Amino acid sequence: MIFSDNGGHYHNSELMVIVSYWKKWYKLNVTKWQFLEPGEAKTIVDSHNAKLSHGFTQYIKLGNSISTGEDIVNANKVLAGTKLAKLITDRSKKISVGTIPGISNYFTFMWPTGEKEGIIEAYEIPNYGKPKTYSVSDIKKLLKNNNINQPNSIAIDQTSARLEWKMNIPSQINPSIQTLTASVVRSQLQEKNLNSSGDKSVIKQRLDQFTNFEPINITLFSNDNDLKNLLHKNLVPGFALKSKQKFGKKDGGRRLNLNVIEKLKEMFLAGNIEKSNKFSPEDMLRNMLKTMK
Repeated sequence: MIFSDNGGHYHNSELMVIVSYWKKWYKLNVTKWQFLEPGEAKTIVDSHNAKLSHGFTQYIKLGNSISTGEDIVNANKVLAGTKLAKLITDRSKKISVGTIPGISNYFTFMWPTGEKEGIIEAYEIPNYGKPKTYSVSDIKKLLKNNNINQPNSIAIDQTSARLEWKMNIPSQINPSIQTLTASVVRSQLQEKNLNSSGDKSVIKQRLDQFTNFEPINITLFSNDNDLKNLLHKNLVPGFALKSKQKFGKKDGGRRLNLNVIEKLKEMFLAGNIEKSNKFSPEDMLRNMLKTMK
């Protein structure tokens, strides 16, 4: 399963079709791709990728610049679990792929196995409602009857990770015990005539094991069917689906002048380069009104 943001470099017809071939090309069986809006928390992997950004920032603050591939390597080569390489792609065999109708409305794509293998299922809401199914013949139409070829990319100057990337496993100890000091935990173990020796993590696990907690009584929904019925009742009208939106649709409404867009980009990015140059919304408005004059 793959999580990514909703950028056009991921969320496009060509990539969704190519994923169907990854099992054949790379023995990589992708069953689901979930798109999330930019800025939303996706997975713990984001915390690792965010370090790349911090690596670049630190590198620039030390008086360097990011102008070559070597700079990218030097800025992030010490990150745990990180390998860097220069990829050289062969675009000579690139073919034109048609557009999946309404692709921007679908945020979950699935590639079933077994009897359904070879088709693509698209959902507007993850795992809810009836998916839009694209058969093998539909995919061939998208490819315009062309054969899709495995990319012949070459990786050079690949680095090795200096350290392993380790993720701490979330504690399964009850939070009411996890927050106690070691002395309090030992005292409670002694009151229960239990062994109070060992380090902090050991004695907390022991106290958690021999402590009975009242189960949380959730009465909002008595079973899964109640939740499904509630969702069905409220979501069937589709008021929240992107396909039902009247505004903010691609190619709809009045567009900003390209010069205005470039000016806005400059103001947004100014703060990334130097924090003291960050524009507030009021500064942006004054700047734009001054530009218009």
